[in-house]
Amino acid sequence: MIKDALKFAFPVYGLASTIAEQYVDSNKNSREILNSNDEQKIKLELIRKKAETEILEMEAKIAQELAISKRIENASIVEIEEYYEGSGSGNIGLSAEEKSLKFGASGEGKKVTKRVYRFTGGQE
Repeated sequence: MIKDALKFAFPVYGLASTIAEQYVDSNKNSREILNSNDEQKIKLELIRKKAETEILEMEAKIAQELAISKRIENASIVEIEEYYEGSGSGNIGLSAEEKSLKFGASGEGKKVTKRVYRFTGGQE
């Protein structure tokens, strides 16, 4: 009952709590399947678990963004800096022709990541 009241009063808590509850329930089910030693069930559980993990990651990102937006809404001063970039590539090549053999390698990488949030005060 208290959990339900907190979920209603604080929607972000509710989402995070729901994600945590799903994780705990899923973990219990997985343990039971692993203890059964049934290879087919274990393979199916692994596939299900991978899909579930991706879904939980997406839900956690949503909960994080909702929490940030709530803090932005309630803060009197907000400072945000975000930079994202991430790429990399590489190439190794070999070519042979009648009178020549060429070998080469190249690589490129970039990484810029910065995420700073500062929230000061609160609106009354």
